This record gives sequence, C-alpha cells and structure tokens, in this order.
Amino acid sequence: MRTFFVLPNFLVGPSFRLSRRKYNSDFNLSVNISSKQPSLPRNRNWRSLIVPHVRLCLPAETETSTRMSQSKTPSWKYKLLYDGQCPLCRKEVAFLQKHDDSRGIICFVDISDKYYSPSDNAGIDYKTAMGRIHAIRNDGMVVRDMEVFRAVYDALGIGWIYFPTKLPIIKPIADLLYRIWAKLRLPLTGRKLV
Repeated sequence: MRTFFVLPNFLVGPSFRLSRRKYNSDFNLSVNISSKQPSLPRNRNWRSLIVPHVRLCLPAETETSTRMSQSKTPSWKYKLLYDGQCPLCRKEVAFLQKHDDSRGIICFVDISDKYYSPSDNAGIDYKTAMGRIHAIRNDGMVVRDMEVFRAVYDALGIGWIYFPTKLPIIKPIADLLYRIWAKLRLPLTGRKLV
C-alpha cells in the first residue's frame, strides 16, 4: 500500500516535492529538491513526478502504527551513512539510489546534515562517520570500510562490480587503498573536519 502527499508549489516553492511512502512494515520520508521545475513525463503518470532523490530514515521511536511497532526489523537491508558535502560521495549515492530504484533496500543517511543523530545510527558520531564509511545492517550490526561497498552492491544486485575485491589476492590491496583514500578524502576535496 502506498500513499503519496505532494505539497502545492505555492506553499513551498516551485522546485520542492515532498512525498510520504507507507509500506506494510516501514516508513520513509522522501524529499526531492531540484533546481528546475519538473516537466510532466511522456506517459503523464503523476506518480513518476514524486521520485525521491534523498531518502531519510526516521528512528523506530517515531513510528506510530501498531503494525510498525510490532515489527522490530526495518524493511531496508542497509542504512548507509555518507558525507553529503563530499562530491564523490554524492555521485556514489546517486548511483546507488538509481539502482535501488525506490525499492527501499538501502536507507541513505547524510551525516553532514545538521539533524544527524548518532543515537539513531548505532551510536556512530559525526567524527567517526567522517573518518570512514559505515553502514548499519537491519539487524543492528555495523559494517565498515570496503565491506560496506561489497555488502551494499550485493544487496542491490550489482555485486559483480565489487566482486574482484573479494578475491584473496586483491582483497587486502583494495582494503589498504580504501584506508588511504579515507585518510586523504577531506584534504583532496579541499575540506577540513569541523
């Protein structure tokens, strides 16, 4: 079951769309922010206008439905913590969102958002999250570094992209290269940890 809410342009501006998706066992708040007024698609399907670019995960405490509170396991498989101010990270997230195709397999959380809460994300604070990539499985286990990419890509059905990094000869090299990249990411993108 899906329900959509679209705010009229005169309330929030011409390029902002807000949609609420309600599935049987999860709650996602989707926000689409674009710089241009969206044009009506060829098939004239109004639902295609509400394609989310950013999916925010709400904590389990805010779920009010009895059905939702009975189920402790969220519908997403991984909650991916990413730096929304990093240009390369944003490109990677856009690629993953394209392959997620609004199925809700991956929940994307921008750690640079001023409302980021470590308590909603396995206690991972901003500084720790900025040091390397983290993902939280739906059972609460935290995955780090290259294993995040392997797991998320596998969950989306495109694991073949990172399959070579699972091979015994390549795995330690790929892991080392990621650790080097994680340390140099901020200076290479001209940013400092605040």
